[in-house]
Amino acid sequence: MVVIAPFVGAFILAIFGASMKKSVAGAIGCASIGVAAVTAIYIADVFLTRVGPSSVNAILFPWISVGGLHVAMGLHLDALSLVMMRVVTFVAFRFAFVPLFFTNLLALCF
Repeated sequence: MVVIAPFVGAFILAIFGASMKKSVAGAIGCASIGVAAVTAIYIADVFLTRVGPSSVNAILFPWISVGGLHVAMGLHLDALSLVMMRVVTFVAFRFAFVPLFFTNLLALCF
């Protein structure tokens, strides 16, 4: 969900964004990044409480197979990538949500 939610939000906004009101488009953008941030927090909780200080590898699909070379597409999660995932999703959510909040607040004031 950390990877998929922002892509789904961007896809919806790319296809239908021009016909939406700005508040609806902003809510979809914030919600998709918010889902990624909440999922990152959940993954951090699960990783730190259940997995321990090791790493987790998930191979998604084989990417290239040429002769004896086999390259797979996958995800790797360790402590450093977990910290980066939390920082990136939190900062992205903050910069997506705060301008939307202040724009709506200023619209109500004036």
